[in-house]
Amino acid sequence: MRSLLICTTILGLGSLAGASVLVDLTAAGGGTATLTGGTTTGTILDATSAPTTVGTGVIDSFVRLQTNGNSELGYNTDGNPANDEKNGNFTHSLLFSSLDTATKPGYVTFLLDINQLDNSPLLSLDAIQFYAAASPSLTSVGTPSPATLFYNLQDVTSAVCAAGGVCNNASANTHDAITLNYTNNKGSGNGFDMFLYVPTSVFAGVNTAATPYFYLYSQFGALGGSLTTNDGFEEWARFSSTGQSVPEPISSTLVGTGLIALFFVGRRRIANKA
Repeated sequence: MRSLLICTTILGLGSLAGASVLVDLTAAGGGTATLTGGTTTGTILDATSAPTTVGTGVIDSFVRLQTNGNSELGYNTDGNPANDEKNGNFTHSLLFSSLDTATKPGYVTFLLDINQLDNSPLLSLDAIQFYAAASPSLTSVGTPSPATLFYNLQDVTSAVCAAGGVCNNASANTHDAITLNYTNNKGSGNGFDMFLYVPTSVFAGVNTAATPYFYLYSQFGALGGSLTTNDGFEEWARFSSTGQSVPEPISSTLVGTGLIALFFVGRRRIANKA
């Protein structure tokens, strides 16, 4: 019930008077999209099955969310979870200075891993918001507070899709959202369902001296129906070391140590549900 009440509040934030953009990345092979509008301009979504090299200590999962059969929301923090965050080592604070700007020059890179049932693999990503705060351990219900919002998916006014993605701009859409397909990257390829590349210019105006901590708030499953949550946790991660190469979209070659590393730190299906 808490998630449903918060959902109504959050999705009203920054909603568009006219059409809203629905980015559909559920087709076989995923797809890509480049966003336009306010704080999101220049953001790239990449849900293609592109392999990348990851290894122990390279991927840092910093927030995990889970509540099955409903929408779920939350953010990374060192505090006790107030929403749908899973407590533990994989939900924690991040300093702006630790964000990955090396993987794709000119962008800050985030990785998203979702978990859905094989027979119901679709999921909506309904909110992505970035905040800056002075504290590493905020515990407010809903979005992090006190914190300064500086990036919001609901600012999107248009998108250009490629590589199988479909961008729909219509008044019938309830809010800006992204739809994903767990089947496309389950246990193969990069093991992650979407790369989020945000231009470094988005971060330029943040006073990191006064507010050094970065918060990523997200919400899943608010479109409901076949797009609600139904299995293990969703998690956001970053590359925690520099020098990683950017994955090329629609690549299918994965060899040697890359494959071993993938199975070691790639998709983690959850046996013990919350």
